[in-house]
Amino acid sequence: MASFALLLIDRDAAPLAEALQRDVPGLSVTPCTSLVAARAHLVGSRFGAILAEYDLPDGPALSLLELPVTIPPLWVRAGSALRAEEALRDGAVGFVAGPDARALGPFVAWHAGLSELVAPLAESEGADEAGGDEGASDEQMPEATALYLERVRGELGRITHALNNPLAVISGNVQLARELIVAAPEDPMVSSSLEDIQTAAKELGALIEDINELRRSLAPPPPELG
Repeated sequence: MASFALLLIDRDAAPLAEALQRDVPGLSVTPCTSLVAARAHLVGSRFGAILAEYDLPDGPALSLLELPVTIPPLWVRAGSALRAEEALRDGAVGFVAGPDARALGPFVAWHAGLSELVAPLAESEGADEAGGDEGASDEQMPEATALYLERVRGELGRITHALNNPLAVISGNVQLARELIVAAPEDPMVSSSLEDIQTAAKELGALIEDINELRRSLAPPPPELG
């Protein structure tokens, strides 16, 4: 069975660690409630990632990135979209926005590469919530997974918006440069550079479209009429 070591830093670390290890087969969680304890674990142990509450009793989780040791990818449990955006800007590589702890299992499973292992469990929980009705787990997505996918869609939307701005600047300046070159002696080096920039802009545009297609694929299906 695959295994993944996670350092969990949270005021409620113990019950969250227990729930994560129950919900995500192959996950090994080391819980702690403070940055001081986390630093001690990071010096003596190896982890695949850190999942930390944004604000901890003895300081911000992102201060871990300033330690003179190798820090694994830091995922932040943020209480709002604004905090999540700040965390990504300051060095976190992922986030769970909102206080709902049920989103943690699918989030960790996906990023740790254990999603194949957690899928059968999620389907079984869906059937239990439906009172054992056969077929219910195939038709209803577990609430925690739905919450996580919606947050993924939101993050993809934020990335798309962020990419669109530099793409517009690049495209606009390429066009302006081409117009200026017409009025001046042509320099082969400048023309070649403009071609490279234009090619990069097209590739960036294709990437944005790929992200938009992924967002559309994650959208919940429309309700059936009739």
